[in-house]
Amino acid sequence: MKPGDLAKRFVAHIIDSFALSAIMNILLVPLYCLIFIPMGLLDNVNSRPRAQDTLITLWLCFICLAFIAASLAIAYAYHVWFPVKKWRGATIGKRVMNIRIVRNDGKEVTQADLFIREFIGKFISAIVFYLGYIWILVDEKNRAWHDIIADTIVIESDEKVL
Repeated sequence: MKPGDLAKRFVAHIIDSFALSAIMNILLVPLYCLIFIPMGLLDNVNSRPRAQDTLITLWLCFICLAFIAASLAIAYAYHVWFPVKKWRGATIGKRVMNIRIVRNDGKEVTQADLFIREFIGKFISAIVFYLGYIWILVDEKNRAWHDIIADTIVIESDEKVL
């Protein structure tokens, strides 16, 4: 198992950022519309009863919560579900760069492994001045803190995608 190098991981992260942004924008445009259309109704505050303002405000709160839930579901699908179920431990960016995530013992990752890595470990890696990411330069296996926390490693993939 040859560890994936920093440059490949960085480029994969950039590709993943663009891909996830595109997917979220396409899928969440209807929610954007449901947020901004009622906001136009708030322009004429004095011309309607207060009860209607309360309903519009509740509607906006509901849509905002739905937007947050949908965003989290899309992020989970992209970073956890697809890499485990379809792409052997890789996101689109990792596939393009021919790297993937495996457990430290070489076995395939599980959804629990990737959930811990992507949602808990990356938060911890970033919260302390991004030292968890810089740790890749120090670790002999090029692991960041989120890899260490989840007991995973990014390796060169034997599958050629592009």
